[in-house]
Amino acid sequence: MPGRASKYINTLARTWRELNPKGILFWEPWELSAGQTYQCVDLLDPTCVGLSLHSNIAEVQIGYPADRWFKNMLTKAAQRNIPVLGELWTGSPTEEMEPFLHIPTPLATLRALRAVNEAGKLKGIKEYYGNLPEQEDPNLRMTGLFFKNPDISEEEALSQLAKPYREAAREVIRVWRLASEAVEMYPWDVSWLAREIGRSSPQHAMSAAILKGASWQTPSWQANRRVAFMRTDQLEAPNFWMVEDVQMRFEQTAEKLEAALRVADLIQNKLPEPLQHTFRKSIEEMGSFRVRVLAYAYHLRETNLANLIRGASRWGLGVNPDNRNELRAVMVKDQANMGTEEPMGTAIRMLDADPKKFLQTYFLPRASSGKNQDWADWGSAANWTITSPNEFFEKR
Repeated sequence: MPGRASKYINTLARTWRELNPKGILFWEPWELSAGQTYQCVDLLDPTCVGLSLHSNIAEVQIGYPADRWFKNMLTKAAQRNIPVLGELWTGSPTEEMEPFLHIPTPLATLRALRAVNEAGKLKGIKEYYGNLPEQEDPNLRMTGLFFKNPDISEEEALSQLAKPYREAAREVIRVWRLASEAVEMYPWDVSWLAREIGRSSPQHAMSAAILKGASWQTPSWQANRRVAFMRTDQLEAPNFWMVEDVQMRFEQTAEKLEAALRVADLIQNKLPEPLQHTFRKSIEEMGSFRVRVLAYAYHLRETNLANLIRGASRWGLGVNPDNRNELRAVMVKDQANMGTEEPMGTAIRMLDADPKKFLQTYFLPRASSGKNQDWADWGSAANWTITSPNEFFEKR
């Protein structure tokens, strides 16, 4: 593969050089494994080929910029004088966050820019996915500040960024910090399907929570991305500790979002009028983000608690009342988060009236049909609700 790919790229680049004596063809070695890309660098023509690289072997992740693969690629490229463009998110609309377009995480953006810029020798930095420059976008404006002064401190950058918000600037900075920390805390590494959370449904299945993985038949997915993501298939139920880990990180994310929303709600009417619309959209989207994060956390915790109670019963041990009480409390919060009485109401009543029947009915493993995501219906909740099997949505 490296020999064939590099020969093809070199031919294209040399042809371009014949047409444009100063031309450089920038190539993005997408979906190749780390080993393949390293070998390709050794075979490329440095006189006319450049590289455009994701800042992570798993493409681009705001929480994991400039991974070891990216740094190694910069080292190898520098040794052969091959120019490199580093790719990351420079604005709010990203593949990770869509359909949310207004969640402001400028501090996370600055940290990602700095990590990529300091990873090695770069010819430049470019946007990976695309922006909406006509809207107020603190993330994109932060990128502009960084390009102007890569050594700017976080405090100075946030201060300059918030100037248009006038007397509300200090509180707006607080919102940005909390939202950035929430997105950095979010467990992007659990599965590729953890992205695009706005497409997920808070009304999850009442069977045991799963953690849906995704994978494709490419070198990167069948090699390195098995390390980048905790789940790349759905062949086995996730371990208790994995479920708990992801649940706790979802909870931490939700806490940061709740804190950001408290501050944002207090100041939304104090902003200059031209900035109010986008800020209110940010509040709306952060609220929707939090609802979905909580839905994941609740479903995962309900599953582990139900399994703890079942395990005690199987071993002839008494049920820990703390587990049962916590399970009920989580279900009540989950019901409120769903925004609907059912199906959680029936489950809560059964837990109260007949705990044994409840354990035989709810949060049990569901036999998998082996059905994968239906990408013909890209934006469906079935594809993107990672704790619920696709079949659950088909039967609703």
